[in-house]
Amino acid sequence: MGIPRTLDDIAIISNTKRKSIAKCYRQIIFELDLKLPIIDTTKCIARVANKVNLSERTKHQAIDTIICSCISFTYLTSVLTSLC
Repeated sequence: MGIPRTLDDIAIISNTKRKSIAKCYRQIIFELDLKLPIIDTTKCIARVANKVNLSERTKHQAIDTIICSCISFTYLTSVLTSLC
């Protein structure tokens, strides 16, 4: 998959109201019984970092922080689940 697009991006490109796009998106997901895709946070970080002209070093530090946080959360969840 490519870079995730926001509803606002799609609304601007398609010249359609954001609310209409959101409603159609929800209906398609429901009617086709689709599972919502998991958002890759690293792509979101890269997109925001590029918009505000952050350095590559800062971008990589942010991505590393997110990855470490996810690993820590996953570990904590597994420990708590094993205790129950």
